[in-house]
Amino acid sequence: MITGLEILRREVEYRAQGATPQGIFLYQFESLSRNRLRYDPGLLAVSQDPIFDAAWKEWILNVRRQVGLIDLADMIFLRSEQFWKDKGDREQGQQAPTETGEPRAVVLFGAKEGRIAWANRQKDPLLLFAALQRQLGYPSVPRPVPPDESRQVVGQLVRRLEKIEQRLKLVEEEQRGGIQIDRFYKQPDLPPPRD
Repeated sequence: MITGLEILRREVEYRAQGATPQGIFLYQFESLSRNRLRYDPGLLAVSQDPIFDAAWKEWILNVRRQVGLIDLADMIFLRSEQFWKDKGDREQGQQAPTETGEPRAVVLFGAKEGRIAWANRQKDPLLLFAALQRQLGYPSVPRPVPPDESRQVVGQLVRRLEKIEQRLKLVEEEQRGGIQIDRFYKQPDLPPPRD
């Protein structure tokens, strides 16, 4: 719950500073992946954010269908200015239709995002998110805080010390002349004799 509230607080701060659709999408996607939430309902909810226009919503729903099959960095690169620039350089400026005759896809990411995505292909997506945060100033997602186990450690140490004390007493008794084992046994309760 605390991590969820911190995620919302940072998103609100980012939106107040003038959020971009690229930054919001990457922040929300990283929130899903860092906190191990399910992509299917999560990306459906992300697509309904009012910051996204129709082209963004269509692309997010496409990402939702392909998230386990195609690398996120590849999907970002294919919708970046850098992809169309590289493709145009290869085709000597013929960018209008794609090779299948379809119209050019809407560019959703800038050239910088495209170059960063290209550099992080086939790597852990968290490295992509870290590079985008470091180089473009996108907001970082708070990491889940591991539970404080110091209280448990103190209790475990106390129990171990008690066991060590018991063993030390047994060793001292052995050195004094032997351990009287019969004091550790309890006499069984016998039923009264029958007549």
